[in-house]
Amino acid sequence: MHDLVPEGYDGDPYERLMPGLLSASAEQAVYRKVCIELLRELFDTLPKKDRDILGKTCGVFGYPEATLKEIGMYHMMKESAVEKAKNRAVEKLREAYPGSRLQVWRTVHRMMRRPIPPPGEDSDLRRNFPQYVRALAEVYGVLNKL
Repeated sequence: MHDLVPEGYDGDPYERLMPGLLSASAEQAVYRKVCIELLRELFDTLPKKDRDILGKTCGVFGYPEATLKEIGMYHMMKESAVEKAKNRAVEKLREAYPGSRLQVWRTVHRMMRRPIPPPGEDSDLRRNFPQYVRALAEVYGVLNKL
């Protein structure tokens, strides 16, 4: 694709070749990338067998997508047991989500995009709410580490 872009062009090559077909803004692309990285952190906390089953059923994080039958043959399980193991792995991810860096990132990102100041007429916090949100993000290390 880079061969189709003239030398010295500093824009997005895909946008040049397919104008109007970008699926996301740059901000959305960064948001998704960070979310995927943080989801990967949660995924990596799962036991190896759970990672293998979930990774292969969904075809994510470097695991080739496989059928329940193929996964079952590899782990010596019935297809129904593979499905149950996948569901348990997803449930473990859901349980690990509260308090995770992914939850903090999503919360802070939402607050920065649509800040809802606290109630009150002229409270100091209300006037300085955007700075408060940024400070909150820095305290959690969300902006510095990503």
